Amino acid sequence: MASKVAPFALLVPVFGMATSVLLMREVVTWWKMLAIGLILFGLCWQM
Repeated sequence: MASKVAPFALLVPVFGMATSVLLMREVVTWWKMLAIGLILFGLCWQM
């Protein structure tokens, strides 16, 4: 069970960036989008 849930801890930075964009109007640069994409790709690859 823990081995299936633990990879989702990698989503913490994604939600942190999304929250900072929504609440603090932070600008999302191309390298932040790349980082989010790599995280999501890695999670999809793991599943």
